[in-house]
Amino acid sequence: MADTASPLFAPLQLASVSIPNRIAIAPTTRQVADEDGTPTGEMGRYWARRVQGGCGLVITEGVYFADRWNAKGYPHQSGICNRKHIDAWRTITDMIHAEGGIALMQLQHAGRLADPLYFQDGNPAYSASDTQSSGYVIFTDSEEEKELRGWTDPLPLRRYEPARALSLLEIEDLADSFARAAVRAIEAGFD
Repeated sequence: MADTASPLFAPLQLASVSIPNRIAIAPTTRQVADEDGTPTGEMGRYWARRVQGGCGLVITEGVYFADRWNAKGYPHQSGICNRKHIDAWRTITDMIHAEGGIALMQLQHAGRLADPLYFQDGNPAYSASDTQSSGYVIFTDSEEEKELRGWTDPLPLRRYEPARALSLLEIEDLADSFARAAVRAIEAGFD
């Protein structure tokens, strides 16, 4: 039986948010959003079960924040770019809140690790510097996982492409894109 006198079970005040305990689920990439980045019911049920099990704080996986900037990093990554995304996230945050949990969104830009499959208008990956990852684009860890996800196309082994450094003006615009995404996340019910 858990020692409910432990600080682990004590509420925690984080700015204006009161978290019911100090148990959090860290961001975990699961790749279960729709291909267009729309969060799915599976995601909401997953996090609601974690809150039912005692988790007080849910922090989402990295969510791409704009359809531009080549921000999307991998297949089935969730987004917060449009009304469809906002509405789907609202359903999920409602599920988390109904169980007594707090929901935070991790906004993410893939940087030089953006998947070239999602590059738009022939633009490269954007990063803080002109660099290239020496790794490979990863879709899945196994053929079994690929089958479970319903991916039927061959997924070739590909290296990441060179990234282009952003100008100072682009960095300011990118930062503004993050801010607009944060506003959308609040609209979607995130704490």
